[in-house]
Amino acid sequence: MSRSSWTRRVRPLRAAAVTCAAAVALAAWASGVAPFTWRAYVAVGVPVALVCAVGAGASRRGLHPPRDQVGLPPTWSGVLPWVALVLVAAGLESAGLALGGRSADVPTLSTVVDHALRWRLVRFASFCAWLALGACAWTGRDRADRADRADRADRATVD
Repeated sequence: MSRSSWTRRVRPLRAAAVTCAAAVALAAWASGVAPFTWRAYVAVGVPVALVCAVGAGASRRGLHPPRDQVGLPPTWSGVLPWVALVLVAAGLESAGLALGGRSADVPTLSTVVDHALRWRLVRFASFCAWLALGACAWTGRDRADRADRADRADRATVD
């Protein structure tokens, strides 16, 4: 194995490890911040701004083609589980509110989440899950972009 191929393999792993460590550190700090304070807004705004900036830079450099050119359009079989989940959650929340709102006998989803988020460990796990969901969406788009570029390259060599 040549040194350059070793370096090409190690750099992405090192970058991923540093990114994960930074995400865990951010989640640890953010989970201790009081809600609805300027620190809480910074804890949420920094990752969002970072992803937007990186995404805008990648689009300008041509790393991400427009979304309508990447892969196949969404199908009902892929979207339907998410639609069903949102409808069930909205229905449960509406039923809970209609039957008593903030009653201890009929809790709504938001009441349950409010109680669960009192513990810092749950806030930490929730923040990590939020960051991981964003990372999965980002890496999924990267995979689709690589597959699209490979497909275009295959078609170019055939033509």
